[in-house]
Amino acid sequence: MNKPKLALSIKQPYAEMILRGEKKVEYRTSLTRIRERVYIYASKTKPEEDFEVMEAHPENYPVGVLVGTVEITECTGKQGDFEWHLSKPERLPKPQIPENRPLPRWFHPFKEKNCSILEFIRAIKKLPSDEAVDDPKVWYKTQKEHWLGWLKEYDGPGANGRIPGKERDARFAYNHIVCHKMLLWIIEAAGVSPTLVKATRRAAQKVDSMQQKSAAIRKHVPWAVLAEALWGSAEKE
Repeated sequence: MNKPKLALSIKQPYAEMILRGEKKVEYRTSLTRIRERVYIYASKTKPEEDFEVMEAHPENYPVGVLVGTVEITECTGKQGDFEWHLSKPERLPKPQIPENRPLPRWFHPFKEKNCSILEFIRAIKKLPSDEAVDDPKVWYKTQKEHWLGWLKEYDGPGANGRIPGKERDARFAYNHIVCHKMLLWIIEAAGVSPTLVKATRRAAQKVDSMQQKSAAIRKHVPWAVLAEALWGSAEKE
């Protein structure tokens, strides 16, 4: 199973109740559109009185650590009174201290690893190629060839006058691509969810310029999602 990317801060004993399957709804004042598995972070916030209901002592429950994961499957309710529906809780074998500073609601628990341009090239070489198209206006026949040729010269000025000598990694390259066809090919070839790819294509079709299309694609498929598809984790290990 892929590692979750987000953590949700929950006070004890509610974090424990979620892991036991006793709490299946998280009540919040705000709407969430997240529908995925997330980490449960047992926050250091003052414990609730519900410890008495559980006949438990606060000191017996860990705080300040990631204690498990759960799926958010649905969000119902109305403004100011929303219900986040939870499913399939899983306790971590051992509580984990997050690398990043926890926030009151959502946060990214782990630091993102860097991936070099060379490692990015190696990953792209392993991907299936798209169908070749003869176009006298361009030097490449496939988007895979386009990617590899573009990255090969990435340390230099290239066609767009990049400033040579600067350290740039794979994330930077992905986030600065303007050609939407390159982006659409790589997210599909890398194995990003077909449902997400389909939604991304629709979003790109709703705007006109290449810059707008590429921005719409990255909004749906940010670098972390592509990296997960390429290397099997939220970032290259």
